[in-house]
Amino acid sequence: MFQAEQRCCSFHSIRFIPDVRLVRSADEDILLDRSSCAIFALLLERCGEEVSKDELLEAGWTGRIVHENSLAKAIGRLRHALGKDKDRLETVFGRGYTLVGEAVWQGVDSAPAAVPTRSTVMAPRRIVDRFVSAARSWRGMAVLSGAILLIAALLLSGLWAPKTNAGRSAEAEALVAYVSNDLIAATDPYSLNERDPKLRNVVERIALSMDTRFADHPASLVSLHQMVANAVSGWGEYGRAVRHLDAARDYAERYLPASDPVFVKIDTDLCQQLRLAGLTKRGERVCLRALSGAEVRDRASLPRARVNRAKMAFEIGDYAAARATLRQTIAVPADLDPNLLADAYWFLGLSERKLARFPAADEALRAHIAMREEQYGADHPLTGWAYSDYGDLLVDAGRYDDGLKALEKAQTIFDARLGSDHLESQSPKYSVALVHAARGDRHKARDIFVSMLAIFREKLGSDHFWTLYTMTELADVEAELGDIDAAAKLVIEAQKNAERLLYGRPGKEGWFRLRWAEILTKIDHKEAAATELRRSQTALRSSFGSAHPWHARSLCAAARLAKPDAATRQARACLETLQRADVPPEYPVLIEAERMVLASS
Repeated sequence: MFQAEQRCCSFHSIRFIPDVRLVRSADEDILLDRSSCAIFALLLERCGEEVSKDELLEAGWTGRIVHENSLAKAIGRLRHALGKDKDRLETVFGRGYTLVGEAVWQGVDSAPAAVPTRSTVMAPRRIVDRFVSAARSWRGMAVLSGAILLIAALLLSGLWAPKTNAGRSAEAEALVAYVSNDLIAATDPYSLNERDPKLRNVVERIALSMDTRFADHPASLVSLHQMVANAVSGWGEYGRAVRHLDAARDYAERYLPASDPVFVKIDTDLCQQLRLAGLTKRGERVCLRALSGAEVRDRASLPRARVNRAKMAFEIGDYAAARATLRQTIAVPADLDPNLLADAYWFLGLSERKLARFPAADEALRAHIAMREEQYGADHPLTGWAYSDYGDLLVDAGRYDDGLKALEKAQTIFDARLGSDHLESQSPKYSVALVHAARGDRHKARDIFVSMLAIFREKLGSDHFWTLYTMTELADVEAELGDIDAAAKLVIEAQKNAERLLYGRPGKEGWFRLRWAEILTKIDHKEAAATELRRSQTALRSSFGSAHPWHARSLCAAARLAKPDAATRQARACLETLQRADVPPEYPVLIEAERMVLASS
């Protein structure tokens, strides 16, 4: 598969091929991101020596200012790649890292491959046109599989020699551009998934060797990295999609003019993938860059850039901003393609729900279901998301039976199309577990949350919002079951992991601190609960004002901590606020507030 002259390094049980960023062991092949690859190469070249954090940061992110947390995560990925030899990568506390053992380099040259010049970038337009014209006469999956398999054959056979056959290389480059831009990137992100392992295997193999095989044609690499990012995102590998989009932008920055619209397209996709990967701090900056770029250089990309930025606003808890942008966007539906219009209704419904506008949320999310069914049919993952989020709304409103029906539809779709362990297949399970907990079947709820938490920790890390929500709800279930130590441990872990994510995001902060206060009250950690509650109320008032149902809920939480007279006043204030908020009669906190006021009378 690899050329004999490629440099490689043998290190105990693994073999490292830096030119394709591959770590190979007897058990599996692991593809590293660019930063981890550069760090690993430096550690191997200085095997047995201490390498400082500054040196590793410069190697992995040359010329960029990044937080040490990025280095820690890269080291974690390297330890995973090392497998049974992971303990050989030792931490030198406060200073850096050391790789302990023997590294044996092989190959004619251990220096990085020569960087292609700008003059090799673009294929002749007439060849692109010829391939596009021919390809458009094909149909369906035959086009997709045939074209990709042809590219794979060119990449993997070793028969293609771009430097000695300019005509063949230009035609291959044109075909790559067509396949990546016109067939894959512009279509359904779930089309290349576990249902077709042969196609997935082809994409995986292309990803392993394309940087080397297309080294003289970086414009093709821009397209290929975008294609692979789109494919792996459909598999739920959002961090990997980010790395491929970063690679696409890196090639574009080096070899394409700054005015090229491809920068806007990459940034718009990167905005989306950073949100899904939980990298929201960086995502906010990229989303703004995408929007600014679209306004100046690529007006056709402006609607998508706006919608994706609104999604990011929702993700970080700025629900009012997301709602305002999306309402403005759907006011001119002619500017949006059907899929983007459906996305706008989707996140509008989610934002309305967070703002406690239940009728508006219901209307938007039901419109979203109808759009997805019309676009993709009743068994597509995007239809599954439509049912899942509508089910979440119904559960939040206390309409448990209706909610479970919608969630069951979503789960059936996800399991059939993506598999039960796929990240997106966990979404309906979360709300189902909440229903079990609300109805007193807490052992069922705990089993679901434990399973979800393991998947999120492994695939997203402990500092992703999905992980934090699950960890917090599991803590609540443990508290209800009387396992005080387990509940306390989970709350402490969630608090620690959330600190960076919640900074400057009062909407999210208010919700999480409220939940932690409620859990800490249940396990009789009243002083800590009071502290969290004060911080929650400050954040909630800042983000939503004092009329929001979440603020009312904080008053009910305060009633549980207060002495009898004050508790009565707080409970009545909670109930009155909820009544003014016009929440549904089944709203769980409204029922709880009525019960508290009745008990104190």
